[in-house]
Amino acid sequence: MDELKQAEVKVYLNPASITLQVEATISNASVVITDMTGKQVMQQEFSIESTIYISELKDGIYFVTFKKHDLSANKKKIIIHH
Repeated sequence: MDELKQAEVKVYLNPASITLQVEATISNASVVITDMTGKQVMQQEFSIESTIYISELKDGIYFVTFKKHDLSANKKKIIIHH
């Protein structure tokens, strides 16, 4: 858990329309995107730098959480606008 808490995480472009860029100092983790109700709408494995394609998601506010070994941390808010 310390690795997740201490990780430096960047998520950009925000607002986003087609892709999100994710940079983190952790590897072998997952990016989980949830909507405002807490429903998981996407999950993707990533390494230190990844591109996440979000064009299929509807406009709105979402949360990006990083998970590793059933632990989660570093929640970020993103806005998707097509």
